[in-house]
Amino acid sequence: MHKVLIASSNISSNIGNDFFYRGIKYALSILVKDVDVFDGYFLPYNAYKLNEREKNNNFDYFSKVSGVDLVVIAGPVLDVGFGKQFEAVLKQAELYDVPVAVISAGGRKYDEEEIDHCKSILKKYPPKIFISRDHDTYKNYNGIAEFSYDGICFAFFANDYFNGYPTKEMGDYLVSCFDFAPEPDLGLYVELMDGKSKGKIIEPHTTRSLKQKFRYMLQKDFPDKIGDLNIIRTCHRPHRNKKLIFFRKKIVSSFISDPYLNLYKNAELTVTDRLHAAVVTLSFGNKACLVLNSNRTRLLDRAGVEACVNGVYQLPADKLLGEKNEQLKFLKNAIDKSLK
Repeated sequence: MHKVLIASSNISSNIGNDFFYRGIKYALSILVKDVDVFDGYFLPYNAYKLNEREKNNNFDYFSKVSGVDLVVIAGPVLDVGFGKQFEAVLKQAELYDVPVAVISAGGRKYDEEEIDHCKSILKKYPPKIFISRDHDTYKNYNGIAEFSYDGICFAFFANDYFNGYPTKEMGDYLVSCFDFAPEPDLGLYVELMDGKSKGKIIEPHTTRSLKQKFRYMLQKDFPDKIGDLNIIRTCHRPHRNKKLIFFRKKIVSSFISDPYLNLYKNAELTVTDRLHAAVVTLSFGNKACLVLNSNRTRLLDRAGVEACVNGVYQLPADKLLGEKNEQLKFLKNAIDKSLK
């Protein structure tokens, strides 16, 4: 029985992280015979907003890897905090000859400081497998791992790992998910979905600007419906202050990801400033619009679905099927050659 440990516990500050964690677990479950995949401890520094003293009091349980066969580090972790977060586990994995896979990898700022820092750590402790989620990340780190692949985000596998269930009693609905900026006029997006308007209808906001935070907190008058579509709202930050969540009508905030996935699976449209809310909605074949200005949208470019940024887009059936099959084929070969 192969034992795989994945750093996957950091979902309370962003439930969308679990969408690609689960995609990776799904891939491992179908590619590796007789495998146990364990959720590993990831310091929830975003959830708690820890200062340096508090961070130093953290016990790095994730670095205790002598009894596993593969360590997986996943997501947009390639930032200036990468060393502090993961150098210990990389060092221990090398000590115990445990291969490391950095999967669905992406950066944050994609600037020289960030890239130089992450390269210095990864060259010191090279992972066995590296799969990026955008072209730039692949270009920046290609060649460090023995097996490198210019991949897509594993959240695009949501339609493979999540079957869901129908909720006919809810009628037709759209999902509005805005964690950083006020909810826009959703009627404009419904018109765009119905083909009644064309072109860009609202400029993407800057995710964490102070102005947007004030506008977010002062927003009132949330509609229940747009035409025949009911409106359901989601919060991808369940750990945040309740007053920043439950002032909105018909809100879903959960510490587990199934409710979100099922909402997006059955939605007619998702309008959001959360990247992975759009990704999984597209994966399920539904329409999505991402209202966001962020470096992280590069993963949409890589998958060829960038049209959902500030415009309503629906992923054609099986568009990514070939991409996903090739990625799984690469990962299987890399794992087969890496596991003892």
